[in-house]
Amino acid sequence: MDRQSRSDVTRQRLAALSAADLTPLVQRALNIPGTALNGWRFAPLQAGSGGGTFTTITYRFDGEAHAQGKTLAWSLILKVLYSVDGQSMTDSRYWKREAHAYQSGWLAQLAGSLVAPRCLGVVEHPEACWLWLEHVADASPARWTLEHYELVARHLGGFSGAYLADNALPDWPWLSVQWIRHDHARFGAWVARHAALPQHPLIQRLLPDGSLAAILDLWAERERFLAVLERLPQTLCHLDAFRHNLLIRSDPAQTVAVDWAFGGIGPVGVELVALLWVGLVFDELPTLPLPELDQRIFEHYAGGLRSAGWQGDLRLARLGYTAAIGLRRVSSIGVALSMFEQGLLTEGDIPMLDRIALSGTFIDGLTEEARMLMNSLGI
Repeated sequence: MDRQSRSDVTRQRLAALSAADLTPLVQRALNIPGTALNGWRFAPLQAGSGGGTFTTITYRFDGEAHAQGKTLAWSLILKVLYSVDGQSMTDSRYWKREAHAYQSGWLAQLAGSLVAPRCLGVVEHPEACWLWLEHVADASPARWTLEHYELVARHLGGFSGAYLADNALPDWPWLSVQWIRHDHARFGAWVARHAALPQHPLIQRLLPDGSLAAILDLWAERERFLAVLERLPQTLCHLDAFRHNLLIRSDPAQTVAVDWAFGGIGPVGVELVALLWVGLVFDELPTLPLPELDQRIFEHYAGGLRSAGWQGDLRLARLGYTAAIGLRRVSSIGVALSMFEQGLLTEGDIPMLDRIALSGTFIDGLTEEARMLMNSLGI
C-alpha cells in the first residue's frame, strides 16, 4: 500500500471511531470506571520520518467526559505505526518494535527515573498498528536549559546502570541488538558510495574541507569501532533519547521517554549519543560551547550510573559514547543522502544540513578520543 492509500485508510478509520471505541480508553486514562463521553476532537501532531520512510503519524484526542457527577477534561495520544514490507524483527528500524515493547509490559516497569507513557490499548489493523497512549504534559520549557540536560542525563545514566548492576537483560526477539552496526550498514553505505563523488551537491554541503577524509577514515575503521562497542558492557537502551522524544515530570522528578522504536540492547554510554548528536542536528541544545556541554552531560550520566549501583570503569562508558557518536553522524549523513535521492529533502531541511556540516570538527575530536581510549584500555 502506498503512502497516500494508507493515509486515506487512516482517515476513514478515524472518521469511523465511535464512543464505544473511545470510552474504555478514556476510562483507563482517567482511572474512573463508568465515564461517559460528551464528545471529542482530534488533530495530527506530527509524522515520523522513520529514517526517511515516513512510517508513523501521531494524533492528539481531546474531549470532555461525565463521571461521578462531574464534567472532566481528557486527552489521549494515538500513534499509528504503518507496516513496512520485507522487514524482520532484527531490522534497526523495525516498524512494530514499539508496539511489542508496550505489549510485553517492559515499558510499564522501567528502572529508575526514566519512564514511558502508559499504554491504554493496542489495536491491530491490516496495514498498521494503533497505539493508544497516555497524554503526558511536559513540565519543562520547549527550549531546555543546561540544568534540564543534566537532569535527563542523570536519569538516562540511572536507567543504563540499573541493568548493568543487577537486572538481567531480557531476550525478547523484537529487541534491537547491535543497533549501531545494523543502522550503520544500512545508511553508512550511502556515504561510502557517494564519497567517491566529491562534486555531489550534498557531499559538498555536508562534508566541507577535511571532513570528507575524516569520514572515510572512520568508514575504513568501522569494524574496529563496532567490535569494540559490542565488547563493552551491554545494557538496555532507548537509543533515540533526544529532546523531541523526552518530556519532564516535576512531581516526582521523572523523564518520560516516548518513541521506543529503536529500543534494545547496546553498550554503556551509547544512550548519550542521541541526546547530544540528534539534539545538535535539530537545534535543540542550549547555547553553550559543545565541548563544555559534552563534559557536563557525561558527568551527570556517570553520576546516574553510580547511583544505580554500577561500579565499572567510567572510561568504558566514555568509550561507548565517543565511539558511537561518530558512527551515528555517518548514519545521519546517509539518511540525508537517501532522502535527497528520493526527493524528500526540502528547503526547510537546509539549516539541519548546515548544522551537520558545522559540527564535523567537534565530532571528529570525539572520534579521536575514542581511538585514544581504545589504545589506553587495550580494547
